[in-house]
This record gives sequence, C-alpha cells and structure tokens, in this order.
Amino acid sequence: MDKKKYAIFAIFALVFIVYFGYSYYKSNLSAPEAEHVTLKEGNYTVGKDIQAGIYDINIKSGETEFRGQTVDKGDKLIGIELYSEETFDISGKVEIEFSPTSYTNVEENDDIYTINHSGNYIVGKQIPPGTYSIKFNNPDSVNLELAPFIQISENIGTGIISSVELQKNKDELIEMKSDNVLFVSKSMNEEYNKVSVELTPVK
Repeated sequence: MDKKKYAIFAIFALVFIVYFGYSYYKSNLSAPEAEHVTLKEGNYTVGKDIQAGIYDINIKSGETEFRGQTVDKGDKLIGIELYSEETFDISGKVEIEFSPTSYTNVEENDDIYTINHSGNYIVGKQIPPGTYSIKFNNPDSVNLELAPFIQISENIGTGIISSVELQKNKDELIEMKSDNVLFVSKSMNEEYNKVSVELTPVK
C-alpha cells in the first residue's frame, strides 16, 4: 500500500472506530432503547428526532451517505449505535429504516460463516468464539477503493485487540473470545451489496 492509500485508509479506519466500534460497545448491556422509525431526507438529532440506541439500518430506497459511507437500496448496516445529541444528515430521495438491533446469528453453511453486511457482531452471541481463517469474496470483481477492514475489540470497548485489512486472494487468521466485538467494514467508503466476508473455523 502506497503512502497516499495508507493515509486514506487510516482516516477511514479512525472514523469507523469512533462511530461504529467504540461507541457501540462502551455500554452494551445498558444501551438506551432503540425504536422502529423510517427517515427520509433531512437533518436529525439523536434524542430529539430518533431515540438513542443500537440499530440495524436498512436502506429501503434511493442512495445517500450515512456517516461518510455511500449506501443505496438493499444495503444494511448491523449493530450501529446512535448516541444522544449526535447529529446526522440524510440527503436525496431516500428512505432509511432504523430498527432495534436483532443480534441475529451470522449466517452459517457447511461450517463457513458469511457476513453480508458491515457492522458490529458480538462473539459468543452472534458467532462462536475461536480461531478463524478469514477472507472476502468479490464475485463481480468490483473495484474496491478500500479493501474490507476487520477489527476485534474487548467486550466493553476498552481497547482494540487486533485489526486487519483483507487482501485479495489472501486468508488471514484471527482469534476471537466470547464477548469480544467483531467489527466488519466491507469497504470503508461504500457498502457493496455483493461483497461478503467469510470466516472458517480453524480446527
């Protein structure tokens, strides 16, 4: 990675750590109660226009940016915390559904766990603890400006345990313990529908 790409990657990583990592799990068990709400174009303040809480976010129509990431119809972001007094904008002809996070198990088939949506996942609750070989799939060979980024944090967000930028045709090893937080970003600047991240247990 050249210096320019590394600088861009570092900036996006910092933004995602602040917004999608640390804040999500700093108070997981006592997080405010989220609500079901659909938002359109506008300027919003958390605690006034939408309750603070941990959300699954579903883009129902249109295309926009949410926290610096381009999202469009069919995209989802999982386990995203909106915290009190935070402000965000939604622009364009778009409809976004916010629902209390469901903590749904990561999809598993033939002992391979597939993550189709960027976001935060609780180890031991949504995916079993253990050592995994991890890679990403890009079946349409989409030109990813920034490769998928993986981060594992402690259970209450008190520290980053490890992080890795996945490379094409290269598997990485990660170890996760119960109550760790697995953060996945399929690409820091855009949520590509058909890109997925696969984790295979190492036995």
